[in-house]
Amino acid sequence: MDEYIIEQTITKSTGEKIIKQYAKGRLLGKGSDTEVFEVVSLENKKQYAAKIYPKTKLKSSKLKQKLKTEMRIQTKLSHQNIIKFENFFEDTENIYILIELCINKNLFELLRRRKRLTEIEAQCYISQLISGLKYLHSKKIIHRDLRLNNLFLTEKLELKVGDFAYATKVEFDGERKKSICGTPNFMAPEVIDGSHSYEADIWSLGIVLYTILLGKPPFHTDNSQKTYSKIKSGNFSYPENCSISDSAKELINRILIVDFTLRPSLDQILESDFFHQGYQVPKLMNLSTLVAPPSEPREAKDIQEYKEKRETRDLRMSTRKSSAPKKSEKLTPEQFKANVKMTGSIYTGHGADGEVYIKKWIDYTSKYGLGYLMSNGNCGVSYIDSTRMILNAWTSQVFYMDKGNSIDKPLITEYNINEYPDELKKKVSLLQYFKTYLETDTEVNIEESDGKLPVYLKKWMVTKHALIFRLSSKLVQVNFMDHTEITINCDMRVITFVNRKGEKYKVPLFKALHGNNEDVIRRIKYTRDALSHMIKFKS
Repeated sequence: MDEYIIEQTITKSTGEKIIKQYAKGRLLGKGSDTEVFEVVSLENKKQYAAKIYPKTKLKSSKLKQKLKTEMRIQTKLSHQNIIKFENFFEDTENIYILIELCINKNLFELLRRRKRLTEIEAQCYISQLISGLKYLHSKKIIHRDLRLNNLFLTEKLELKVGDFAYATKVEFDGERKKSICGTPNFMAPEVIDGSHSYEADIWSLGIVLYTILLGKPPFHTDNSQKTYSKIKSGNFSYPENCSISDSAKELINRILIVDFTLRPSLDQILESDFFHQGYQVPKLMNLSTLVAPPSEPREAKDIQEYKEKRETRDLRMSTRKSSAPKKSEKLTPEQFKANVKMTGSIYTGHGADGEVYIKKWIDYTSKYGLGYLMSNGNCGVSYIDSTRMILNAWTSQVFYMDKGNSIDKPLITEYNINEYPDELKKKVSLLQYFKTYLETDTEVNIEESDGKLPVYLKKWMVTKHALIFRLSSKLVQVNFMDHTEITINCDMRVITFVNRKGEKYKVPLFKALHGNNEDVIRRIKYTRDALSHMIKFKS
């Protein structure tokens, strides 16, 4: 048989055999177990991409199972941002998988040509990637190998997620997959540790975003072991004179968090400021962007608003840069106060009587972290590098919590507010600045303490409707955007609800869930769903 012709033999129920032929064209890609060629059907002239697996390389049961899993998953997928499965057959030498052909190759080739993409391009492509991931996750599928080579571009530059060789199906709620697989630069820390789920795809999405905006992955090194070590530490940086926006950095920082329970959901990513910069994100990019950056958004109805918002943003950024201290300068309390005022208002919680709760806080994660004041007078900071610190106002002890093996089992060291290592000087200073700022115009009743580790903020997250705190005391405090609040004591299974008027009432959780107040029931269920990956909570 001609080596440039692939034949598919179809045997009908009558025994009649039909031969379909495909002409093999250019090589599109190559892996350790397969080659991908462009092929054309000689019957209807339709083009496909053909993944060809030599049977000589499929002798191990592991590779056979991998291929079966890939086939089982991909044959059942149908979505505009997922590569379409077309056909499957074999001959004496090879197994062939025919899939949709994307003639503009993939994001890797685009980035190789362009070096970096603009933010409007990143918004367009990441939006489509999220669309594809939401579909996969709704089907209980984790892709596990999201990287630029596997994000393909059609003739219209529509993004398609492909290559399901490492994909897996989640068989039951809460299942954690154990396989260590994927591409080193794009692997999530929990994949390396051998226990992962959907959040691993969200991490990879963050790596993709960083890479297309800055030209290389954030944890890249010259060997995989060093890369794994950097990924597990969660430490990465931005190049000097980095030109990407604060909203892009903020989103990347929120995604690339070692503790997977703290990463935003796909919907929360779409709701971030990065996707709302005063202009409409295009559904598809123009073909000219294959070789050159796009121009500014040009839709007539958007252009004036875009210009005005851009000018306002530029002015705000200019003001922020002028007031922010340079790297060589020491941050002063006055500069801290001036910078904090630009980030937004201080927020106040009502809490539950008899409980230690977060009374006041300010989100300054664009630069340093979240600072909070407890109802017993203690003050803490959850820093952007995932470390934490809490000051016992009664004893002046400072408890510093490094990341350790997980956020639930931090490495805890104890110091006095006036005696601590030099490497903690900036963090202690920030803690003191937050304390001074938050205590202004606030009545604080400092409670006597025995010197043990005080109640502190373990985890927190922001959703579209609420800000949720989980304290080390197993108290969950939820402050909704409409100025209502629910505090849940997970040990005693008691809730305190604060309505819009500031009125409190405290009831057992089961009574609240089976009562007549639909507003409270709805908020409890919202809280339970939002915290399903943070705490074990069953109604």
